Amino acid sequence: NSLQAQKISSATEHAKTQLKYAFEEIAQSKTRNKKVVSPRSIRADTLFMVPSGDWTSGFFPGNLWFMYELTKNKFWLKKAQEFTANLESEKTNGKTHDMGVKMYCSFGNGYRLTKNANYKTILLESARTLMTRFNPKIGCIKSWDHHNDVWEFPVIIDNMMNLELLFWAFKETKDSTFYKVAFVSRSWI
Repeated sequence: NSLQAQKISSATEHAKTQLKYAFEEIAQSKTRNKKVVSPRSIRADTLFMVPSGDWTSGFFPGNLWFMYELTKNKFWLKKAQEFTANLESEKTNGKTHDMGVKMYCSFGNGYRLTKNANYKTILLESARTLMTRFNPKIGCIKSWDHHNDVWEFPVIIDNMMNLELLFWAFKETKDSTFYKVAFVSRSWI
């Protein structure tokens, strides 16, 4: 219906404006700290930027991929590719369980929309890295490595958001190990 179409159009235009404003703020932030790659939130009227290792670093590139999907505009494609590329080094970061939220939001959406073979390779490497956190005796993926004096094997609900990457890897490769780890981990949580 036309009212719904108007609302979608209005929301899309607002999102475009906000994302373009974010680019200006990001450019200023990067002059102060070259290690930051993605905006996370606003703190004290200032854009708070995070490095690639932050668990939220894939959300902004993911939003850019969604904007490209919605508009089919090459400007958004270029920006999505640019911000996604900033996360590639995370594919081998075995110190986090957040591979799904970082890598699948960014590279996953990029692969879904472009079929870029390099994105697929990066996603599969990310899935293999995530699997290194799986403990077969416990039957789950370990969430955190810190506070060993408090927790033996911490598992948080956020792990569920990372299992999609493993199910995707199974679908792409037919390697049942991905499926088994995701299924067992899902059952535990």
